[in-house]
Amino acid sequence: MKPYPVEYRHRIIALLEQGMTPSEIAEVLGVTASWVRSIRQRHEAGESLDIKTTANKRTSLAER
Repeated sequence: MKPYPVEYRHRIIALLEQGMTPSEIAEVLGVTASWVRSIRQRHEAGESLDIKTTANKRTSLAER
């Protein structure tokens, strides 16, 4: 599954600032309320809304 674009995440923040609840946003945009809450928490914590990488960060046995 592809991650949602950053612009989509910024739209969620804008809707929250307009007074919509996470449940209402989830219903309108077709996502889960828990995902909307996680985006809100990242925003309130000052974290970037950029897509988190899913790259494997482990080092190989040879490098260890």
